[in-house]
Amino acid sequence: MNARLLDRQQALRLCIALISDFQTERIRAQRMSQTVHVSSALSREQFQSFDEVPISDDVLGIDSLALLDLVSHTSNFFGLYQSGIDDYLLINRTIGEWADLVAKHFQITGDKASISLSSSGTTGIKKAIFHHSFALLEETSSIVATLKNEPGIPRRILSFVSPIHMYGFVWGVLLPKALNIEVKDLSEASLTSLQRNTKTGDLVLATPFHWERFASFGQSTAPGVTGVSSAAPADTKTWDAARAVGLTTLIEVYGSTETGGVGWRTDPKRAMHLLPHLIRCGDEIKRRSSKRPICLQDRLEWTCAHEFRLKGRLDHMVQVAGANVSLSAVEQLLHNVTSVASASVKVDGDRLKAFIVPKGTPSRQLETELRSAVKHLPPAARPDRFTFGDQLPRNSMGKLANW
Repeated sequence: MNARLLDRQQALRLCIALISDFQTERIRAQRMSQTVHVSSALSREQFQSFDEVPISDDVLGIDSLALLDLVSHTSNFFGLYQSGIDDYLLINRTIGEWADLVAKHFQITGDKASISLSSSGTTGIKKAIFHHSFALLEETSSIVATLKNEPGIPRRILSFVSPIHMYGFVWGVLLPKALNIEVKDLSEASLTSLQRNTKTGDLVLATPFHWERFASFGQSTAPGVTGVSSAAPADTKTWDAARAVGLTTLIEVYGSTETGGVGWRTDPKRAMHLLPHLIRCGDEIKRRSSKRPICLQDRLEWTCAHEFRLKGRLDHMVQVAGANVSLSAVEQLLHNVTSVASASVKVDGDRLKAFIVPKGTPSRQLETELRSAVKHLPPAARPDRFTFGDQLPRNSMGKLANW
């Protein structure tokens, strides 16, 4: 595999995704108008391609101060400071020119390049996780080798996941480059677009949240389509949804931003199988090329030297719609509302729910305040159902109970 991690085409796609992510966060914080989002730039301004789109206040709502933040974000993601090319982002001001600079950076750095991918945590400050190009390409080669055995090399990849997160980056950016096949980015597309976009031989990247939504919307795929599910555990609903949409095979991938891909399976009754670039060393997992153990976020039960089952997370994060959410962080946010005495937050299907003990009599105004308090959080971290009571529900042992 070519030691150059990214080419110009991939650089352009990732620059667009980074700008989209940057704008989405500012729109969510009510610091930018939705009308300037990069996803509508071509139709709105009638540019011929994204190469021509200026990174400006007039077109993308990015003024001089916002530009400094975006430049820093872009530089950190690609590691542009390694080559010094980051300085030129302030001079060259179209998306195409940024893509040229990024491609030049990876030409200069070669196999010494690295990428900084953000964890999918949806509360608090995101963590930047650095991945060396060698490790990323090693994992990609491992996926290629596994695909050759089951279910086979795809003709094309369709991705409903963002390419700037670990799963979307490896499977949706590096994998199609390694296989020299087309990739179609549908991360900004409607969830009702699955049916009209698939062709026989496609590999579709999505999360359990996506697969379940596809099924609920009555979507189906062309014959002979393989699906991939990651970013959250695939439960019974996910596997049922995969059958409902007509997938020939569903590949469930286990991993995280910190670890990369670790294992996969194509049958919910089977244990996870280690990806071939990894080996088990006692209770630890290591890369074949490294002596350093990989720090997992889950407890594993080994069924043999190469297979394991997940036995629950080691931390207090939960998965909601494919994103990590800290329940304690959301609870603290609600507790900070003046009229709240106590708060408890739990997963409720594919959303969160909150039980609130008010300091006085609950009112519509209090619920309005609570919804306003979580409005700045990403959707996965916002409770959409509030229950009020005199005390938090507890069981006979005094532990917090469900409601």
